[in-house]
Amino acid sequence: RSSPSASTASAAQMAESTFNVIIERIQNLEEGNMKFPKNYSAENAARAAWLTLQETKTKDNKPVLEVCSKQSIANAVLKMITQGLNTQKHQGSFVAYGSQLIFQREYQGSILLAKRQGMEDIKAVVIYAGDKFSFKLDPAEGKKHVTQHEQSLESLDGEIKGAYAVVKMKDGSTYAEIMTIDDI
Repeated sequence: RSSPSASTASAAQMAESTFNVIIERIQNLEEGNMKFPKNYSAENAARAAWLTLQETKTKDNKPVLEVCSKQSIANAVLKMITQGLNTQKHQGSFVAYGSQLIFQREYQGSILLAKRQGMEDIKAVVIYAGDKFSFKLDPAEGKKHVTQHEQSLESLDGEIKGAYAVVKMKDGSTYAEIMTIDDI
């Protein structure tokens, strides 16, 4: 039977081994001409993720580095890296599902990816019962455009019927994403 300190040492060795595999894969990606975003260091992001992982627990309050498979840990970090994101900047989180670790992109990460694709700004607005709201669909582009949204003081106390986000791209174009409350 192994002592708790031997078990901890074994877990630490496995963790270090996993991290070395991740760094090696990053180097292979870079040598294979994978393009990372400007001002993004994949190795630094991996090191930051490693710090995060050392403190990340399962829902049963067990360290993910001891519970999750080495392969799933490496894959979760690499998923973060290939998206050019960083857990230290709250762009994603590591979540354990049994013995599998996954990287889950957060709101900040989604906004960053959208900006990298040309989004300049985004505004979100709630639609209440009693609002005068209409939109049109541009059949040539398949884009939605809000044509009217009027609110009153009384409608602000009403039931939420939906919401929309208006996205402005760097080229000046705009479009809206509209969702009902059921969609939300």
